[in-house]
Amino acid sequence: MVNILTERINLAVDIGFNMYVFGGGSPCIVLMSGGTKSDGCGIATLRKLVKELKDLSVQGTIKIIPQVNEYSSVFDINKCLKNRVKISSPLCRLIDRVLEIIANQCMVIEIVCRPGFIPYIVVSPYKPLDDELQRLVKSIPIDIVVKYELKSLGFKLAENNCKAITIVGRGGKTFDLNDVEHLYDVLLNALTNLGFMKRKTRSKSVEQKIFSSYNLIKCTSRGLFIPMVHAGSNIESGSTIGTLDDIEIKAQHDGVALYVSRPKLCDMNETVCVIVSQA
Repeated sequence: MVNILTERINLAVDIGFNMYVFGGGSPCIVLMSGGTKSDGCGIATLRKLVKELKDLSVQGTIKIIPQVNEYSSVFDINKCLKNRVKISSPLCRLIDRVLEIIANQCMVIEIVCRPGFIPYIVVSPYKPLDDELQRLVKSIPIDIVVKYELKSLGFKLAENNCKAITIVGRGGKTFDLNDVEHLYDVLLNALTNLGFMKRKTRSKSVEQKIFSSYNLIKCTSRGLFIPMVHAGSNIESGSTIGTLDDIEIKAQHDGVALYVSRPKLCDMNETVCVIVSQA
């Protein structure tokens, strides 16, 4: 039986987050989700992990924050990080407390959920992947790694020299329980590969590809979009990804489709496909 510490981090009256601490000592890792309104799948995954870790042996320290932003509001992370003297909102204090929690060189995995996307890992395009970050990324059995400026708490922690990466998973505010099981399995394998736990079943590993270009395909007018590819498809430049009122929409890049919209009435400038490429 592993030692568990449950701590309530209060930022203001009835505003804060619950943190569950398993084990103790080094190494240390923080798993968090719930930074945005669409992270229901991530919250469910981490709550499941909290229940399951109670019966598993843990080496080092695992800190789990299922819902880091109970305030459920969009907040300007940059303002909080750059103007600490002027801004003292609960959400800026949230960032301060998270920074305190990981100040002892904890690694961080943030889970963000996006409906219709296939799972992928996000790392900062502005920071080199040092040995520790490479080890963290390689421990996660997801084959697509994207260097991209994601608007998330985990990304900004990485920008402030924290050993943080983000997993973008399927699902959203509403989600399928199979997506929870998939993310749960991904995290168990990552924790095993990093040496935080031992399991009888062999941990998974995959060959990863790093993509450095994140390309959006948007509707140029209002109309009916009908896809001709699906998320996860390999895309060639010039190939047709779908039609808008029977007019073909062509891909401008080689790569992999992270997201392809379902058939729908598309508004002007609405994103219908996201393609990542290595160029």
